[in-house]
Amino acid sequence: MRLVPSARYFPLRFHCITSLNLLSSQTGTLIPIAASLVDILCSADIQKKPKPSTAKPINFDCILKVTKAQLQTKAFQDAAVEKCLDGLMNFFSIHAHSIAFPELMLPSVTRLRKLCKEAKQMEMKQQVKLLVDKAGKPIFPTPSLRALFQLEETAAE
Repeated sequence: MRLVPSARYFPLRFHCITSLNLLSSQTGTLIPIAASLVDILCSADIQKKPKPSTAKPINFDCILKVTKAQLQTKAFQDAAVEKCLDGLMNFFSIHAHSIAFPELMLPSVTRLRKLCKEAKQMEMKQQVKLLVDKAGKPIFPTPSLRALFQLEETAAE
């Protein structure tokens, strides 16, 4: 995914990430894509102040790369942030029932919290904070589930 690190190819990355998320959910295999999504959110093109424009929102489902003029618009930044957060929520929801879920999401949530502190755009800051709050709530009591798993493991021996 880092063959072309330019922000112009973020739509191509989103297509790859969506495909990998779908593959992961269908096979039950962990494909670690959360770091790629957080990298996009932390990129300089998303962090810098956008130029005001009246352009319509960009639909990443139909394109593989954006023009240089589109890169600097608010429409591009908003669409990229929304697509990243949707991808992260999808990734977290796929692996939410795994016993390793807390360890799986910890690096991403840590980087997202740091991004919340450093971000200058209030809209993005609020959206990322909402995702961090949702991802931080445990779905099931992991320590008791792990204790149960260890008891089953020792009984099998």
